[in-house]
Amino acid sequence: MKRSACNLISNSVRRGFTLIELIVVISILGMISVIGVQAITHLFEADARSTASIVEQMTREGLSAQFRTDVHNALSLSSAEGNGFPSLEIKQPENIGVTYEFKDSIIVRRVTGHARFEPRDTFRFENVSCRFESTPQVATLTLDSIPDPLSPAHRMDIMEDVSPSQFKIHAVIGHQLRYLKTISNSEEVTHAE
Repeated sequence: MKRSACNLISNSVRRGFTLIELIVVISILGMISVIGVQAITHLFEADARSTASIVEQMTREGLSAQFRTDVHNALSLSSAEGNGFPSLEIKQPENIGVTYEFKDSIIVRRVTGHARFEPRDTFRFENVSCRFESTPQVATLTLDSIPDPLSPAHRMDIMEDVSPSQFKIHAVIGHQLRYLKTISNSEEVTHAE
C-alpha cells in the first residue's frame, strides 16, 4: 500500500518549466528575432541601393547613346543657361532642333521641327549637378554627383570617402569618334565604341 501511494504521488506531481527558465527562453528568442529583423532590413536596403544603381547606370547609358547620336548628326551646337538652367541646343538637318535642359535633377530632351509631334525624353538622376559645354565641333555633358547629407554615412558620422564623382559624355559633330569617359574618385576609365 505504501508503495502504490508513492507511485500515485510521484505520478501526480507534474514536471514543468520554472518561471526563470521561461523568461530565459523568451529573452533568447527575442534577441534572435531582433537580429533576424535587422539582417532582413539590411538586405532590403542593399537591394534598394543596388536597384537604384542599376537604374542610374541604365539611364546614363541611354542618355549617352542619345546625346552622342544627336551631336553626331548635328550641324551646329550652342550651350546656354536657358531660363536659369543649363541647356544645349543642337541644330540638325531639315530644320530639326534638339534641346537638352537640366532642371530639378532631370535632363529633358526636346525635339522641335517635326510636322506631327515633338518628342520629349526625360532622364532622371538623384543628387547630381549638370553642365553643358560646347565648341563649334564638340559637345560635352558633365554630371557631378553631390553627396547626400541624409545618407547613412553622414548620419552616423562614418569617415569614408564621399568625394563626388564625375560622369562626362563627349561627342563630336559628324565623326564616328564617340566615347564615354567616366571619372570616379580620381579613377579614369574610357570606353571606346
